[in-house]
Amino acid sequence: MNPTLYRRALEHTIGSPQQMASRKVALERFFTRGLPTPRDEDWKYTALDFLEQADLHAPHAAEDWASEDYPGIVMRFGNGRLTDADLRSIHAH
Repeated sequence: MNPTLYRRALEHTIGSPQQMASRKVALERFFTRGLPTPRDEDWKYTALDFLEQADLHAPHAAEDWASEDYPGIVMRFGNGRLTDADLRSIHAH
């Protein structure tokens, strides 16, 4: 995992100044502490082994940034166009 790539990706996210500051703090905390362990009370019964084994990477330039906070969203907005989940353009009639 390359922290520089994640920091660069964070610069391309959209949010209020408070949201951006919170995201930056959370990202730096993650780089310092890593994934939570069973010793962290809130995560006591949550297995995160699969995350440690996952090939995580920073997202590419976020053309679909509008859906990043809403996983599973059916509609996306990217490159100035509204598209459905299959990335077909939706045309207004």
